[in-house]
Amino acid sequence: MSDELGDRLAAAIDGGAAPVATTEAMARGKRQARRRAAIAAGVAVVVVVAAGAAIAGATTRKSSNPRVYVGDTTTPTTAKPAPLSAHIDVPSTFLARGSSETVYLVIENNTGADLHLTTAGAVHCYPGWAIVLRNRALPQQALFSTGCSGGALVVGRGETRLPFTLLTTYQRCSSTGYPQGALTPSCVPDAHGGLYRAPPLPPGLYEATFFSEIEHFVPVAPVAVAVFEGSSITEAPTTSTRPIADPAAVLAHYVERHPDVVVHSDPIAYGDSQVAVVGTETNNQNREIVVLSLTAGTATPLATIPLPFPYYDFARELPTQTADVTADGLPDFLVRFEAADNEPGVVVSADGGTWKLVPESSDPSDVYIGRDPTFTAGHLRSSRDDCVPTCAQGHTTTVVWRYDDALRRMVRQ
Repeated sequence: MSDELGDRLAAAIDGGAAPVATTEAMARGKRQARRRAAIAAGVAVVVVVAAGAAIAGATTRKSSNPRVYVGDTTTPTTAKPAPLSAHIDVPSTFLARGSSETVYLVIENNTGADLHLTTAGAVHCYPGWAIVLRNRALPQQALFSTGCSGGALVVGRGETRLPFTLLTTYQRCSSTGYPQGALTPSCVPDAHGGLYRAPPLPPGLYEATFFSEIEHFVPVAPVAVAVFEGSSITEAPTTSTRPIADPAAVLAHYVERHPDVVVHSDPIAYGDSQVAVVGTETNNQNREIVVLSLTAGTATPLATIPLPFPYYDFARELPTQTADVTADGLPDFLVRFEAADNEPGVVVSADGGTWKLVPESSDPSDVYIGRDPTFTAGHLRSSRDDCVPTCAQGHTTTVVWRYDDALRRMVRQ
């Protein structure tokens, strides 16, 4: 904890109040806020202001000089309670895209006195805070308004639970009908046909991340959340993230009820959950890989990934392998196929937060890796035939692949 935060906590223990802005300073802050608002009015972008998602009277008009603090994953190493700590409580970590859920910022105040939390700067305002879903592919941030409301967020002694509506939609969208970058897609029509509603996030793994204008606040660790394909939150699994049935039995039941499943992996631990991939063949030109969550006693699709041309048959006799070849700390899958003279494969990964087929070139459809790829000792390996003088008589060498995090694809070493 910083010296400044220690001084602030000490002042709170002594009964000190948050600094009070002078009338002149407050007026100056409001004039600056109005100028910024006038400039922003010319941009045709609809934003989800963090205050609009707060619940139960937590009205938070934001500082005219916002400062954003993103929580990290720092873990205390001492058993003695910290003077001040906070964490995010997410009742359900599986959410249907487009749905919402009430989550909580839980603050433990062990200072022995009430705390008065404000923004930084010359004018101290009521601080904005928010919890936003983000990942590496969509690094969203909370958006705070520029208005300044006086007062402080008062945190009493002991535990305080502050509710917040966690959205599975983008934080902003373009009302022009055209996207303005990856983080600003086109708005979707609302009930009256106007383009003012933010579209849902794509299925994948995200982190519920804390953002704040609070001066010298403590780190808050993010919480992993899976967003799956579905029409409402009622389709989500139960709130427990612990399996209540054998994942292998859950997968077997799913395969039994889906006759188009021709290959599948074994269940594997993926963070706090269990996942598996299955390959489906509906017809000769419709083959898909489905990523399943096997948590909470049910098989829930997290993503459905169509396979591009050419439409190879799945290699039904070969196992689906798992290894962390993208080096993100989570397993990836290798699914094999039958070709004319070899058995290529695709790497299925959620690196970056969205389940996808990892390409081997700048062409996103160039996903079939040959020849005869395999996961060996945590690496992707394949073979290469120089076909000299013929492919049947050619010289075969081993190719070792690595994942290029910047290019988001597999490259030959």
